[in-house]
Amino acid sequence: MKKKAIWLVGIILILVVIGMLLIPKKSDNTTHLIRKQPETVMESLLTKKTGIYVFGFDTCPWCQELYPVLDDVLKNKKQEAWQVDTHGKNFTDKNKGDLKQYIVDNTSYDGVVVPMIIFISDDGFTQYHVGTLDDHDATKETMSKNQQRYLKELLQDMLTIYEQHNDKK
Repeated sequence: MKKKAIWLVGIILILVVIGMLLIPKKSDNTTHLIRKQPETVMESLLTKKTGIYVFGFDTCPWCQELYPVLDDVLKNKKQEAWQVDTHGKNFTDKNKGDLKQYIVDNTSYDGVVVPMIIFISDDGFTQYHVGTLDDHDATKETMSKNQQRYLKELLQDMLTIYEQHNDKK
């Protein structure tokens, strides 16, 4: 009887593992948001290297709304952005502290807020965007088509300014 129980538990565990392997993982179709190691991105950000930096995490409702819109804008402009998962295992306390200090020193925020996009142009011109839209609460609703369109226009304008400052060099 004891052997049957052990076999039964073993079979159940195997079925659970197989079931977990068969459950589809969340697909990340953001082809122009390039996941990078936090150390690499933070070094570039802190030295103000030209680039587009995106900070957020996968389960953040605002990030989930922003990323596809941003990816579409980047795709249309043939640009890429470096993306960092601020809740990822490789995002260290030092990374968080460095990001917080950068944000305090260079934005109107007093701590880490996500999603945050930081644009640093060749000439040092910096701009940033936080969240989706002021009137959008991603915990309560998804963006309407009009909100998505407005966010896209806003990000396109920021990217155009970024590119114009890069052309000045």
